[in-house]
Amino acid sequence: MRVCTLTELAERVREGRELDGSVAITFDDGYADNAELAAPVLNRNALPATFFVTTHFIDSDRQAPWDVSAGIKSRWMTRQQVKALHEEGHEIGAHTRNHCDLGAVPEEEGIAEIEGSAQDIRDWVGAPPKHFAIPYGRAFPSLPRISAIAKEKLGFETVTLCRGGLLNPEIQVHAWERIPVSPVDYLSPYGWLFDVARDVNLSHS
Repeated sequence: MRVCTLTELAERVREGRELDGSVAITFDDGYADNAELAAPVLNRNALPATFFVTTHFIDSDRQAPWDVSAGIKSRWMTRQQVKALHEEGHEIGAHTRNHCDLGAVPEEEGIAEIEGSAQDIRDWVGAPPKHFAIPYGRAFPSLPRISAIAKEKLGFETVTLCRGGLLNPEIQVHAWERIPVSPVDYLSPYGWLFDVARDVNLSHS
């Protein structure tokens, strides 16, 4: 598989070109270890990635509820680290300001969260984000409308979920699926490769 930016992947889909086993690497939320641990490995191997940041987590000591439940202390990147990732050639994507559940909050609040996070990123790195990831990575009834607003009014090239699945450019969907990878989901990289192989086989059956 060939690692490319999410922007290149979006361009290939938009132009109807073959994806040819292309894969985009993404990180969610804005954890400090993205800059401290992941970025040096990515840079050493010349692998681009997209970092979806929850902008009001950045430069804060806020504790994410899922980390509290797991007994883990949340550590977030600084604005300078986010800017450094951008300067190293990685993409910074929006993930709302407060990681709100877009399927639960009023639509106006959700749109303000998305638009506000985009403005924060523009202020920090000097360029608007091209990509938006849905917090919690799952679908909800108003997803088609939210996705349309994010793309048509706010200018995002992609909206993504995170429930597993491959991208089929022949099928137009409101939001692209991503395959989640975490220590909880996989004890080794072979588990992830098994899921990818399974999804490839299913898409051709």
